[in-house]
Amino acid sequence: MEVIIRGYLKEDGPEIVSIYKDAIETLRKSNGGEHNDTSIDKICGEADEKILSDLFCRNDIILVADAGGRTVGFTSFSNRFIDKILRSAYGSNTYVARKFQRGKMGVNVGRMLIDERKKTIARMNYRKYYSYSTPESVAFGKKCGVKYYPAHNTYSLNSRLALHYYEMLLRPSFLNKIRFEPYLFELSILFGKLINKLKGR
Repeated sequence: MEVIIRGYLKEDGPEIVSIYKDAIETLRKSNGGEHNDTSIDKICGEADEKILSDLFCRNDIILVADAGGRTVGFTSFSNRFIDKILRSAYGSNTYVARKFQRGKMGVNVGRMLIDERKKTIARMNYRKYYSYSTPESVAFGKKCGVKYYPAHNTYSLNSRLALHYYEMLLRPSFLNKIRFEPYLFELSILFGKLINKLKGR
């Protein structure tokens, strides 16, 4: 089956939420994951609109895997003013429908999305991208060439799930040795919470 990577369309929303919720469900301890049911229940119980808003709150460019007109996976990365100045983009996790995971349909959709994200970010002259993945995704991330930094695994402001910090270097820069991105991420989470509180959410 042919799979193409394209830009996000509004009509992709319902399938993206479905793929995301299904991925989160697999993280339950009862499903072989490392996360408690209370956290999973809370995440999956949120309204679809909130899930979409949270997924893409800081990600301006969304890539979708399309198999015959059906959305089967997605990923994204930030392209905000501060990202452009620092040349360092935040890349969201990559989510793939179970039927298309691990090459089950003859193509590795997750790898396709990550490779296209890397190429797109590199073309935009970013020096690296960074993100967090669940423990269950660490092995796959390493296969894709990302490097994990355990010292930044736990951040206090958004800790519903256990997450591991990683980076993918795209071009040489002395700034690559300075790991300020995790702290900027925490500040953005705090700023978002303050804004929501002021709005009464």
